Amino acid sequence: MDNQCFTNHKKKSVFIQEYLMVFFIMFSFSSLSAQSAYTSHLIQKGETLYSISLKYGIQADSLKKWNHMKNNTVIVGERLKVHQKPNSSEMNGELSGLRGQGAPLKSKALKGNLYCIAIGVSEHYDKNIPTLRYTKNDAKDICKTFKAQEGVLYKQVFTYEITNNPIRDTIIRNINNISFLADTNDVIMVFCSSHAVVDDNNMLCLIPKDFDMLETNNAIVVADFLRTLERAPCPKILALDVCFAEAAAFNIVDAINFLGSNFTRNLAILVGASSNEFSKESSRFDHGIFTQSVLDGCKKGEADSRYDNGAISLPELGAYVSNYVAEASNYSQNATMPINFFGNGVIYVYNPQKYDSLMNFGQATIEK
Repeated sequence: MDNQCFTNHKKKSVFIQEYLMVFFIMFSFSSLSAQSAYTSHLIQKGETLYSISLKYGIQADSLKKWNHMKNNTVIVGERLKVHQKPNSSEMNGELSGLRGQGAPLKSKALKGNLYCIAIGVSEHYDKNIPTLRYTKNDAKDICKTFKAQEGVLYKQVFTYEITNNPIRDTIIRNINNISFLADTNDVIMVFCSSHAVVDDNNMLCLIPKDFDMLETNNAIVVADFLRTLERAPCPKILALDVCFAEAAAFNIVDAINFLGSNFTRNLAILVGASSNEFSKESSRFDHGIFTQSVLDGCKKGEADSRYDNGAISLPELGAYVSNYVAEASNYSQNATMPINFFGNGVIYVYNPQKYDSLMNFGQATIEK
C-alpha cells in the first residue's frame, strides 16, 4: 500500500499532495470542440448587461467581449450578439453519452441526465513530480460504472475522461462548458484522481499535467471552479480521495460565508481523508482505496444498508465508504461527507427490478 502524498520542502507552507482527487461531484462533463452559433438580443427598456447575461445563463464579461464593449452601458433598441449555450451535439466524439441511441429505459423513476467528468492525471511535464499509477484506472472505471445508469436512473449519461492531456486549460474549459449544459433536473458529478497542492492560504488545488512545482504555477483552486459550476441549477456531487482532503470542505465553508448560501445549491462533498491524513492507493485494487470503495458500494450494492431497496442514496454511500476506507487502510485514512445539501437522493440503482417494484408501492427512497 503506497502513500500518495509528497512534500515540496522548498516552499514552507506548500505541500504538494498526491491527491487522489476523486472529484465526484456528481456530474459528467464534456469538451466543446465546435464553435456555437450566435443569436441576437434586442435590448428592452429596463434591461442591463447583467440582467441580459442572467437571461441567457452567461457571464456579463462574455457579452462585453462578443460585442466589443468598453463598458457595461447598453442602449435600448440596439442588438447584442449572444453566444448560444453549448449543447450535446456540439460535444466531441469522446463523450460516451452520444454514442448510439442509448440503453433502453429500464426504470420508471428516471431523473434527468447525468454529466460525469472523470479527471485522471498520472504524469507531469515537471519530472520532479512522482508518476501516479492508478489515476487513469480510477477515471475510466468511474465513467464506466455511472455510464451503466443510462436508462436506469438517468435518461442519458454523458461521460468524459480527461486523462490523455489533462492540462490546466483543458480542465477549466470543460468545467466551464458543463456548467452551461446541465439543467434543473440533471446531476453533475466530478471525479479527479491526481496530485494536488495546499497553498499558503490553505486552499486545496488540483495539480494538472502542466503544473510547475517550483513556481506553483497552473494549480487549480477547487473552490474557484465550484464558483464556475454554481451557474448550473442542478445538484452537484464532489468527491475528493486526496491527502488532507477535508481541507477542501473548510475552503468551501469559507466561500459560503463570503458569497452566501447560493454558492452551494444542492452540493455534496465526499472526501477520502481527513485534514491531517494521507490518502492511499493500493496494488490490491489497482485503484485508490476511496475510488474502490465507491465502485464496490455502487456496482455491488454493498452500500445499500439502510433500505435494501435496490438503490444507493448519498448518505448510504457516505457511510459505506467511511467504513470501507478505514478498514482497508488499517485505520490510517478516514473518509467522510462533510457537506451534503443533496439530501437523501438516490444516486445509483444497482437492482432496477427491485427498485421499480418498490417504487410501484411507494416504498423506495427517492430524493426530497
